[in-house]
Amino acid sequence: MTENGEWWSTPRDATHLGPGFPPTDLPSPDPAPGSSPGVAHPPYLPPQPYAPRPRYQSRRSGWLVGALCTLSAIAVFAAIAIWTGDDSAPAATAPDIATVLPGLAPNGYAGLSCTHRTSRGPLTAPNTDNLQLGDWTEAWDCAGLPEQPGYAVLAYPAKSDVRGVISRLPQNTNAFGRYDAYTWHSSPYDTPQRSWKAIVFTDDRRSRFLVLAQTPYWQGTSKGMSTSAFDTWCAAMPFG
Repeated sequence: MTENGEWWSTPRDATHLGPGFPPTDLPSPDPAPGSSPGVAHPPYLPPQPYAPRPRYQSRRSGWLVGALCTLSAIAVFAAIAIWTGDDSAPAATAPDIATVLPGLAPNGYAGLSCTHRTSRGPLTAPNTDNLQLGDWTEAWDCAGLPEQPGYAVLAYPAKSDVRGVISRLPQNTNAFGRYDAYTWHSSPYDTPQRSWKAIVFTDDRRSRFLVLAQTPYWQGTSKGMSTSAFDTWCAAMPFG
């Protein structure tokens, strides 16, 4: 109280306000870096750490993965080929025919003239377009006069191709020995009647070749060859 009888009081700081009241005499926080005093700014946040970068994969790793995939594919195809019994080999060529069957090509058997063919077009000697001869690669087409027998020697990529041709032949009779022969005829009412013989080999050296012979026959005349004469003519072929 003052001398005049008035009450006086001393200023109170935050510590005198009691519990639960914030202090009023604390110093103001420093402004955020780059800000001006007295201006309100959002609260300052410290820099955030960078996210880790993905690991670098070298090109060498990519090449290695690609090479392994390629090798795996090759192994799978090889296993399939073995499992299916594929006996493919480099395609037989005309020199192979002449080497393995020199008595039939390029010089024709029984004086026939042989023509080297490389396209799967019609052949002259078999004298038919009804046979499904498959994908032969090369052939010697050996023919003579119209009343003479003729033959063709065909080369295939694999012996399985030869077996496929045999399975598609017309109804026939067959004989087995040092080679397999399949014989069939046209109607006896045809003029001339024709006989065909397909000859295949069981040994590996000649198994990719097919000999297809044909003869006409005019019954009751001396033109052409009868069935028995044709069989003898084919049996005398120099197969080596």
